[in-house]
This record gives sequence, C-alpha cells and structure tokens, in this order.
Amino acid sequence: FDFQIQPNPFQSEIIIITNRQDLKSSLFLLSDLTGKALFEKEIPGITERIALDYLLPGVYVATLIKDGIRIRKKLITL
Repeated sequence: FDFQIQPNPFQSEIIIITNRQDLKSSLFLLSDLTGKALFEKEIPGITERIALDYLLPGVYVATLIKDGIRIRKKLITL
C-alpha cells in the first residue's frame, strides 16, 4: 500500500490520499525529526483532510500504519 500527501510543502492543511480502499483501518501519525509524536488520527477512508495550522514551519515525518506495516514520508510546512 502507499499514500500521498498534498500539498507538500503546505501552510495549514493537508489531504492524505491512500491508494487502496482496504486502508479504512489505517493510522496516520505525524512526528518531528526527533521522533516525538505530534498528531495521531485514524484514517476512515481513501482521502482525509487534516488541519495542521498550529505547526511551526519545518520538516516533519508523516507515517501511515496498516497491519503492522509503516510507510514514512517527509512533510514540509511553510
């Protein structure tokens, strides 16, 4: 499985797009570069809009977890 984050870089909000319908039980995690968890949300479908306007500008790590498999992507906020 895989996912996309749009837009990236972003200013206040992201859209997570998964590539398979069976990801209804996936978990989205956002952490800083030290690994500190900042945000966690269950992804109920193929797309999910998330407001992250409280984040300071910088680089973060977005992780999607499904059945014990983790996929990580770099996320940049302006």
